[in-house]
Amino acid sequence: MTEACIAKTGECITTIADLKSLAADEQWKDALIMIETNPELSESHAVFVSILRWKSHAKLGNTKSAEKSLDIAIVNSPDNAMLQRAKGDFHKTREDWKSALQCYGKSVNLREDVPAYWISYAFAQEKSGDLISAQESLKFAVMLDSSRQQWWLKLAYICRQNKQLPDAIEAYDKALELQEDAQIRAMRDETLRQIESGVMVASAEYYDSIYSASEKYQTHGSDSVYKSAWEHIQTILNKRKATSILDLGCGPGQFAEYLAETGYELEYVGIDFSSVAIEQARKRCPQYSFYEEVLPLKSYSQFGDSDILICTEVLEHIENDLALLESYPRGKFLILTVPNFDSFGHIRYFLESNEVLERYAHFFEKPIIQKVSISEQSILWVMSGVIA
Repeated sequence: MTEACIAKTGECITTIADLKSLAADEQWKDALIMIETNPELSESHAVFVSILRWKSHAKLGNTKSAEKSLDIAIVNSPDNAMLQRAKGDFHKTREDWKSALQCYGKSVNLREDVPAYWISYAFAQEKSGDLISAQESLKFAVMLDSSRQQWWLKLAYICRQNKQLPDAIEAYDKALELQEDAQIRAMRDETLRQIESGVMVASAEYYDSIYSASEKYQTHGSDSVYKSAWEHIQTILNKRKATSILDLGCGPGQFAEYLAETGYELEYVGIDFSSVAIEQARKRCPQYSFYEEVLPLKSYSQFGDSDILICTEVLEHIENDLALLESYPRGKFLILTVPNFDSFGHIRYFLESNEVLERYAHFFEKPIIQKVSISEQSILWVMSGVIA
């Protein structure tokens, strides 16, 4: 404590009390002003003031100042698990998973009893490719707090990634005990089918359940989360002056419904292996033709001579994606999309455009690939061109 503060002990105590009151009232800007105008507080109450400075800047959206203040707080209190976790969050936003892993690791070593720290640690382990450790960290988290359905779902997901399907079933069952959910039930039942069949590709029965239960597939095509991608596809159709489409893996007909809503006139044929999807598509767009078929087919001639082939959000779901593309007739113009994100039914996904090109470019004469955002973090890669 400085001599000035010793001389005015009562005032110093009052100032700290006022500072705590500002923090309690979430008066972050006023708290920062008080800290800056009373520098002696940083000497007499270094830990508290440095933590409050970090929190205030963070709450005010001053990211750079927040991290700088956090670094000072960690120097003042290196054994504070909350601060280590917060530093890990900064590394997470930069996708610096090695550094994030170190910070989250420190946080769980300092406070093994905080489940949220284990969740953060598991996330960094997953992103670093250590799925076995991620699974163990998630087990710690749900052992400490078994009331979070989302944590059980994450554990089930990681168990599936590790091909530990019985453990995934147990996690799904725990999630369902907390709250019944048709989509979780569908994932649980599909995982059981995969154990019995030894095949990891999601079945038609799974998609029947999802198309029946998911709100995502009940919305009108013009309100779909994929609308931005469909708008981009429509620009390609306009440029090509398309008059007919064969949609291979049409789902419940939302893309067709979107096209119909825009007034785009063309002949449209959709194919899907889900009976529920085809039933819903026919109700949505009775003016179009839809058929229940399992792809790939030896020939597509029975569906007419379409200008454009569409294959959106299909290839990531199937093992034989290359065989499917190989089955398409040469010389046709093809538009396909694949995602940069993982999901229950995905066999693969593509973080970068070069990954898409490496896998699929040889099927085209001169492919064009573009990125379309469908949410803050999720994108679709749209590839188009004449089939070679």
